Amino acid sequence: MNNEGNLKKMKLNFEIASSQRTSSIQGHLGSVLSITAVPDESLMITGSFDSVIKVWDLRTGICLKDSKQHKGAINRLVVFVRMNCFFSASSDGSIFVWDLEHYEVRTRIKTGHFNGVSGICVGASSMTLFSSGLDGTIMAWDLTKPDLDLVQGNVIYASKNMVNGQINSVEISEQENILASAHEDGTVGVFSTQSQGPKMLKGHTEGVQSLCITKDEQFVFSGSKDNSIRIWNVSQGVCIKKLVDHYSAILNLKLNQTESQLISTCNNLVFVWNTQKWTLDKQFEAHQGEIYCIWMLHKTNIIVTGSIDRTVRFWDMDKQYANVNSFEGHSDAILDVLTCVEQNMMFTASADFTVKAWSLDNRSCWATFDGHTQVVKSLAYSQKLRLLFSGSKDGSIRCWDVSTKKLSAKY
Repeated sequence: MNNEGNLKKMKLNFEIASSQRTSSIQGHLGSVLSITAVPDESLMITGSFDSVIKVWDLRTGICLKDSKQHKGAINRLVVFVRMNCFFSASSDGSIFVWDLEHYEVRTRIKTGHFNGVSGICVGASSMTLFSSGLDGTIMAWDLTKPDLDLVQGNVIYASKNMVNGQINSVEISEQENILASAHEDGTVGVFSTQSQGPKMLKGHTEGVQSLCITKDEQFVFSGSKDNSIRIWNVSQGVCIKKLVDHYSAILNLKLNQTESQLISTCNNLVFVWNTQKWTLDKQFEAHQGEIYCIWMLHKTNIIVTGSIDRTVRFWDMDKQYANVNSFEGHSDAILDVLTCVEQNMMFTASADFTVKAWSLDNRSCWATFDGHTQVVKSLAYSQKLRLLFSGSKDGSIRCWDVSTKKLSAKY
């Protein structure tokens, strides 16, 4: 469904509506590829296909910084509060370190990723930046070094596969001791962040689509286009189990709150696996069409699924996976689901170009946010500001005021 290769260049406007005035400023000239926010939710940072990074004040809608330092698309943005900075990874093969106070470039890291940087993640306790490249390499950077622009990154992995050695992403565990990487050639990389020599785990016959790392860092789960899930023992570096009950690519992997069960989706089916016995506890048909997204309701054992059949459904794991709620209203596939139990709300993004807000109590749709001109693919919500962000294939991000049910910003 994703067709980033056909990104259309377009002019985007940022509009802030208030009771007294409406102000407009210039937005990105290309599709927005990455977005992040500082922890206190006062600032948002966006990166675009047009190579531009913008810093926005969420309270006023003012663009505080507009900078084009990279020479390629901005693939990933990561905020690192401990250093009062944020990182930008680009298809030009570089990573920039930006000051969060003045929004100026502190350092340009010449990564050596000659086909572009596909992903980055940060180990806060170890003060290490990890980067993955489309050239099949993973590099580590010591953030305690004073001159990062002169420091040579530590290449911790370099693929010998020149045909499909692309690394799709890197993920770091909650305790920051384990790094995992998903490879297009079907390999899963697992290694300690404290030492060299990653364990390259081979078993999948097609590209890895999804990864999960347990909190205790003992196991990594990988879902692939070869229709299988593999469970990898981190310390031994071996696949201890292969789950083969799927008949198409595994697009989603989630662990429940206690990590006693792993949830996966295949087409319109939900699979629930016992992570102690590695057995299938439950398989059920959740929808009439392919499941595009899943979510675990915060502090519950309720699975939320969104599908091409235009519905969102709730499945209570404590009630024998009963369908305890169903939400209908979209006229096309549901591509993302986001819940806020504290405020009794759920939001859905759809291929019908709309975003809907629902009450979790009575399942009613109390707001429809209409304005995107293409499918809406992703959602983010600020409980503090009661602002909902939606990202669309039309290249725009829209900010909706949940309290007033109106568009607050467009950029």
